[in-house]
Amino acid sequence: MGSEKIYFEWYDSLSGVPCMQKTVIFEKASVLFNIASLYTQIGTRQDRTTEEGLDCAVDNFLRAAGTFQYITENFNNAPSGDLGSDCLKMLVQLMLGQARECLLEKTVMGLQDGNDLDLCLELSQEAAHVSTAYDEVLRATVDTTVKDCMPYSWLCLVQVKREHYRAMAD
Repeated sequence: MGSEKIYFEWYDSLSGVPCMQKTVIFEKASVLFNIASLYTQIGTRQDRTTEEGLDCAVDNFLRAAGTFQYITENFNNAPSGDLGSDCLKMLVQLMLGQARECLLEKTVMGLQDGNDLDLCLELSQEAAHVSTAYDEVLRATVDTTVKDCMPYSWLCLVQVKREHYRAMAD
């Protein structure tokens, strides 16, 4: 009985393809991935019309990015695509972009109090940072195997956001 091993099953979050391993390390990475995914969900469900909601969203997106980064740095030879280095790097960049976008929204809230030239400049600079962040997501996707499993709608939305914020910066 002592020599029997437990199989851990995981369904790739992007392709849905099942993967099975006998190692608890795989299960740890899978649990951490799910925790990061929960942080992304908590971040997206915040009330982004309030300063407190934006702060909470930023916090959760950064926690997700940090968790995905931790998996990248500590777990090698992933048996599924979503735990692979390329996919995790793209997810880190996506979460950083989401956090940046929330910071921009917070800057926009400040503009409602007046038309201060400094705030307009800050808004333009922040929009440029957001555009760059989404450009990093695209680079992490297009030049890797991630493009084969990333939902097309995600790719299109990231492209639209990159161009929208680039135009806002100009």
